[in-house]
This record gives sequence, C-alpha cells and structure tokens, in this order.
Amino acid sequence: MLQCTQAKDDFYLENLNNPWRDVLHLANKQIIPKFFAWEKPSAETFSFLSAGCVYLECLNFSGKQRITFCIKPGCIFRECTLLPFEFGNSYRLVAMEESIIYNFPGSLLADESFIKLHPELMSNLVFSLMQKTKVLFARLADDNECSPEKVVCFYLDKLGDKHDGNICCPEISQSEFAATIGIHRSTLGKILKNLRDEGIIGDFTRKKLEILDKQKLKRYAQPCVY
Repeated sequence: MLQCTQAKDDFYLENLNNPWRDVLHLANKQIIPKFFAWEKPSAETFSFLSAGCVYLECLNFSGKQRITFCIKPGCIFRECTLLPFEFGNSYRLVAMEESIIYNFPGSLLADESFIKLHPELMSNLVFSLMQKTKVLFARLADDNECSPEKVVCFYLDKLGDKHDGNICCPEISQSEFAATIGIHRSTLGKILKNLRDEGIIGDFTRKKLEILDKQKLKRYAQPCVY
C-alpha cells in the first residue's frame, strides 16, 4: 500500500515522505543555515527535511527564474540528483529558514537488502516523485497563457482555499509571491492595489491574507488553468 500524503496544492509539498522517519537512524543529521543554497547536484546523498523550509528555484521555458514549489517538513529532496541524467544549471534548492535535514547515502537506494526490508519506502518514494513531476510540469507551463493579473488571482485563490473564512496565513511574503509566479515585485504591487480598490482583497502579509470577495476572485482566476 502506498503511504504518501497528497500535496496540499501546487506550491506547498509537506509530509509526502513521512514513512521515512522510521529509518532516520540510517542518516546523518545536519543543521542548514538560512539562505544556504545547493548549487551543484550531488549523487552521493539525498535528504529528508525534518524542520524548516526549502524552495526549489527553476528557470521556466521563457527563461525567467521562479520558485517552483516549497518543500516543507516530512519530504525527501535532492533524490533526483541520483537519476542518470544531467540537470544542468536550470535549478537550485535554497533553505528559506534554518532547517534540520537528515542526509541518506545515495547508495541506499541500490541496496538490495534495504529494498527488500522496506518495499513500502520505495513505493512511497516513487509516488512522491510522481507528485513532484506533476507539480513541476504544471508550474513550468508557458507564462504567456495567462495575463499577470489572472495568474495573481489564481494563486491568491489557491492560498485562500487552504483555510475557511476570509482570513488565512499564507506563509509567503509579497516578494516571494512575486518570485513564485514569475512577475516583477512592482507589477504585483499594482495588481494588488487594483484588487484592493475593487474590494476583492484586504491585507496581504506573510502572516495575513484577507480575501473579501472570494467569488469575484475565483471569477477573475477562472480562465487561468494550470
């Protein structure tokens, strides 16, 4: 049976690989400072995020740098570096806060005794890779399909859907949000001002997103499909 929690949405990946907590004794614990970046792929280890937050930054098809998704606790990352092909310099991983990770030896995934002893972990890892691939292809879709206004509304709507009521905690700043959707910070500011003037949203900070008119926001976001 596959033990993998479905990703909450297109941006946050959390608890995808919780079953791996049972074998953390096979890994080396490491504390990663804020803004540490894994610039170069390594086939020697893969990591489990126990605490903190890691962003995957990629170049999309139009050559813009953007945050593809946020890896939160309970997820394995850097496992793709063990695959037999080159990723080039199109992506990097960045710790957005001090994080605690556990580094497993890459050879573990080719260890027949480990695989036989833990087939459920192998199934879990395959399923989580499928989830990430699905999100990755969706996020790297051509930016020209939607106007910046519609993209902003689309992701504000998704952030709001995570919570009941009109107020939620987005856990992302406006600058990070702009990087996530691949637009300039000043462009985002103008769009947010227009949405406030129309009474669609109120405050938007890392700790508070106020959506005043959910139906109108959804209507503005509808033509933008990822």
